[in-house]
Amino acid sequence: MRVIVDNCAVDRFAAAGIDPVADLHGTELQLVYTPDLRKEYEAALASANTHSGVKNLIKKILDGGSPYGFFGFGGGPCLGFDQGIWASADQVQAIDSIPPKPRKNGLPGRRTDAHLIALSKSAVVITDNWRETHWKNVPGAWMVVQWSEFERILRREGNTADAIRCVLQLG
Repeated sequence: MRVIVDNCAVDRFAAAGIDPVADLHGTELQLVYTPDLRKEYEAALASANTHSGVKNLIKKILDGGSPYGFFGFGGGPCLGFDQGIWASADQVQAIDSIPPKPRKNGLPGRRTDAHLIALSKSAVVITDNWRETHWKNVPGAWMVVQWSEFERILRREGNTADAIRCVLQLG
């Protein structure tokens, strides 16, 4: 099973002193990130406002994780020709249901969210983005976990891998 840590959840892991890269290493769980998420991670690394603990964790995620996303032409949110997974009709519908909005950094706002939600059909996505309604409208069998819920499970289970296994059993 693949695991994606949304950019906004990296701060939470770092603040809690939890290293999901170390926790998932050597398990059946694979840490992955999308092309747009990589850009968000890189922007956080370049920002003077990002705490050093968060930067360290992002570097670990980029070093220890693998690119993951949909088949498509490179340069956008997809991995490139002959790479990635095929999007199913319901994943395409999920992406289309979240309209992008322009941002100053050049990435269409909500595009990362749209792809993470669509990928949650086949990966566990951990986020701390509970304010936007599109995160609340995820199909029931898909695996988006809000940090507040994940943190409770994490405290009980003791590490990221066991907490994700628990989430998968609950789903």
